[in-house]
Amino acid sequence: MIRFPLTDLLDQQEYYNFLLEILHPQGLCCPYGHFLPAGQCPHRGDRAPILDDRCRECGTVFNRLAP
Repeated sequence: MIRFPLTDLLDQQEYYNFLLEILHPQGLCCPYGHFLPAGQCPHRGDRAPILDDRCRECGTVFNRLAP
């Protein structure tokens, strides 16, 4: 079980950033292991802060919160 103070996670963007660090410590990659370039824009951003990305190598669209 992970213990952390809830007061640090009340802001939606801060909570999202926290989850990204936990789920993708080496950086964002698609479910097949292809890393995304650092400056790549999201595929879909109409549900911010939950963004979808498309892998440039295999074309898979995935959610950044997918492990």
